Amino acid sequence: MTEKEYREHPGVNKSTLWEIRKSPAHYKWALENPSEDPPALKLGRAIHMAVLQPEDFIDTYAVAPEGIDRRTKEGKAAWAFWAAENEGKEILTKDELETCMAVAKSVLNNSDNMLLWCQTEVPLFWVDDRTGIRCKCRV
Repeated sequence: MTEKEYREHPGVNKSTLWEIRKSPAHYKWALENPSEDPPALKLGRAIHMAVLQPEDFIDTYAVAPEGIDRRTKEGKAAWAFWAAENEGKEILTKDELETCMAVAKSVLNNSDNMLLWCQTEVPLFWVDDRTGIRCKCRV
């Protein structure tokens, strides 16, 4: 199951419930007003996928082309073309991609790497007995 499919699947998880620790109003507001991720979280999520779901990485992320001056007519057209070709993907800089690949290589080349023999990001779905709420997680 892809990350996108998991996120679209109904149910609450730790991430979506995190705001309720403040109040139900905070939770409701966060669901209705998703915020843009800070750069560190965006990079961390990309690294996470590069390590645990490398087969999905290329379908999820695109590297922004360098040298396009989006202030010019030609640059705007070039960027629009690139953006259309990569619609729906998260954008990384060249440096962010290099960081992702370096971390993934380091983790995957570790001689004690358990990732070589175990499944990762396995989705689980259930209904909580006490509340009747649909839940989900990935292990």
